[in-house]
Amino acid sequence: MATVNRNKVRLVTLDQLGDLDRQSLELADQERLNAFNEVFKRISVGAAYHVKMEGDMLFVRGSNLEHPLPQLCSCAELIGIGALHSQHLTSFCVGITVVARRLRAPKGRIILPCDTCRPRLVQLAGWSDVGDNFRILATTHDYKREGKIILTNLGTLFRDPRLRYSPEGIDPDNLL
Repeated sequence: MATVNRNKVRLVTLDQLGDLDRQSLELADQERLNAFNEVFKRISVGAAYHVKMEGDMLFVRGSNLEHPLPQLCSCAELIGIGALHSQHLTSFCVGITVVARRLRAPKGRIILPCDTCRPRLVQLAGWSDVGDNFRILATTHDYKREGKIILTNLGTLFRDPRLRYSPEGIDPDNLL
């Protein structure tokens, strides 16, 4: 798996990633297709949590659920945390991959975990004792063609102003 230093964000391409990162991208993208967004069809997000157990890496997935009432929507990150809890895997989780597609968003913009999910990721990272080093991969549904993938960690997600959440996503070229 590609590494990221504390307080650092990297823009990487698919060929710079190892097999496990590529697998997590593929699984998160497949999970994105399971998103329930039949009302507005605004956004589809798939998440694949990285679970490290006894030297092996497993992936637990979640996809978002849209609803006409915003308070009844659930992010892919939250659904994935529920799946981790139900399988008693929260203490083994070391990272997350997020693949998103937002309709009418500027092309190539990458959606990062929202401001509601970020504290949940902090709690999850605390349970697994990885803290700020909790890995985050994020990209668009077109990552194979566009080739821009954000690789960072939880600490940087909170500290780097370029990574502030925006429903329209962030322009990865601004990270260079």
